[in-house]
Amino acid sequence: MRPSDECYTPNWLVDLAELELDGIDTDPCWAEGSHVRAAWQYDREADGLVRGWVGGVWLNPPYSNVGPWLSKAVRVSSEGCRVVALVKADPSVGWWNRYVWPKADAVGFLRKRVAFDGAYAKGRGANFASAVVGYGCELRAFASVAHVVRL
Repeated sequence: MRPSDECYTPNWLVDLAELELDGIDTDPCWAEGSHVRAAWQYDREADGLVRGWVGGVWLNPPYSNVGPWLSKAVRVSSEGCRVVALVKADPSVGWWNRYVWPKADAVGFLRKRVAFDGAYAKGRGANFASAVVGYGCELRAFASVAHVVRL
């Protein structure tokens, strides 16, 4: 994980994820300073890729290596978890075409750029568009801030 991956989800997105998931049970990419409140919070040392994910999962993966995280999101959703992932809105990359279009239940393209929190992000708006991806959920809670496509 690179220092630039230390970009935390702003409160307004956490609030919508909590609504969508009826509370967040697991955050496999949690970090000190995160606004996410989950029963299971795995930081970098705990390695959320090797830990179990349960219930409603909020996933803001390291953008330097999204593929393995979405691969696991697909797998755990087939086992009953509901996952909402925040990713770059970039359908030109391989991980998008492997794990988003053919596997997700819904994609929500956010109408504004996300101003991430954290030391690296410093609350500045991202220089890219973002999307939320739903596995096992329809992203209804995000309809006011995103153009949601159900797949």
